[in-house]
Amino acid sequence: MKPVTRYQANDGTLFLTEEDAVKRDELLASIAQAMAPLGGTRDDMAAGWIQHAPINVFEAKRALLLLARPIFAVNYPNIAKAIDTDPASVHPHSGVARILSEENTPISKAWDRLGRIDDEGREHSQSYYAMHGPNPQHACLEDRR
Repeated sequence: MKPVTRYQANDGTLFLTEEDAVKRDELLASIAQAMAPLGGTRDDMAAGWIQHAPINVFEAKRALLLLARPIFAVNYPNIAKAIDTDPASVHPHSGVARILSEENTPISKAWDRLGRIDDEGREHSQSYYAMHGPNPQHACLEDRR
């Protein structure tokens, strides 16, 4: 038996090299900065939604797409082109979501959050409500406009 050294990133992910752990921490910091216009999430979202200013949702989406662009650059040039020319046209439930979910990275988790926000800036607990409208029994829990 011999001792093995591993490096832990801030999110608990383990790596064999310090360099990889540092890269992960840098990615996490970039994602946090990209999502900052939305603020944090809430634990009581099952009862309603968080109202965001649509411009803040767009800014978070654009920043996150720029972080994700390298994932699409080689194998998905049409998506990369859409990111470069018109990030507003990239729908949260499009092929982008499928591709990012296959990547299983912190970017995909942040993108999933964007998929729970409808066109009016309401962040729901589930993407179902973002696509089909809020539950009539739900109410705005917090207005962040």
